[in-house]
Amino acid sequence: MNLTHRPRRLRQDGVRGLVSETNLEPADLIAPVFIDATTDERIPIESMPGHERVPIDESVARVEEVLETGVEAVMLFGIPIAKDAQGSRAWADDGVVQEATRRITAETDAYVITDACLCEYTDHGHCGSLEDELRGEAGHDHSEGCAHEPTMTVDNDATLESLERIAVSHAEAGADIIDVSAGQTTPEARPVYGRMFQTPFSDRIRNDAGISTMAVGNIFEADHVNSILMAGRADLVCLARPHLADPYWTLRAAVELGDPHEPWPDPYLAGRDQAYRLAERAREMGQV
Repeated sequence: MNLTHRPRRLRQDGVRGLVSETNLEPADLIAPVFIDATTDERIPIESMPGHERVPIDESVARVEEVLETGVEAVMLFGIPIAKDAQGSRAWADDGVVQEATRRITAETDAYVITDACLCEYTDHGHCGSLEDELRGEAGHDHSEGCAHEPTMTVDNDATLESLERIAVSHAEAGADIIDVSAGQTTPEARPVYGRMFQTPFSDRIRNDAGISTMAVGNIFEADHVNSILMAGRADLVCLARPHLADPYWTLRAAVELGDPHEPWPDPYLAGRDQAYRLAERAREMGQV
């Protein structure tokens, strides 16, 4: 459509505030902060305008800049000074995230979230230790133009141990909560992304190490969220794609569960009351 006139009258009166669905404040957001142990100066991230890779010595200053915008929480991502097959710098006491976390928590009031992930720390790019054949162990010779089984990548048991070591090191450095992620893989690996497939990582770290965690990964139903929280498998559940598919996911879930405490935008209060009445009537009729 090629409009020659673009009416903007609705931007100049009170109707936008009247029908706005969501009030989003800076305090509702989390800002990523990228700490780079390989540089002594700030490096702009071209794909993320306004963001930079900052050296450890600039980490506090960068977080203070974030706090000035009204954002109160930051999530730290580290680029290590060196990489190896196990990603051992991810849990090093003098690691990039550990050192930055100590400085930020000591000198600011920011809520600090860290990421227990290995892909940035391994020299092969996978988020965990590789199985023996891929490591070149067990007498395997990579020089023969070998073809590996597409399902063979990360050694899950060894990786769980590594993730727990990372989480403990972050908590000891002062992190408030840990985002536990299984990282990325390749299409050829044909991964099985079952429901809540990353929650076992959060469960292991939270209950074995006693650290607050965030659960992520294919969590899309209210029952998923409640089962995770009530079973003590995580302290916080993060939902993204469900809200992209249905911006009213949280409101619908509250109605289905009969939770009257979920806040609704003022313009939708009449709809809220009707939704709860209809849900209650359906339950009485045995339809749900």
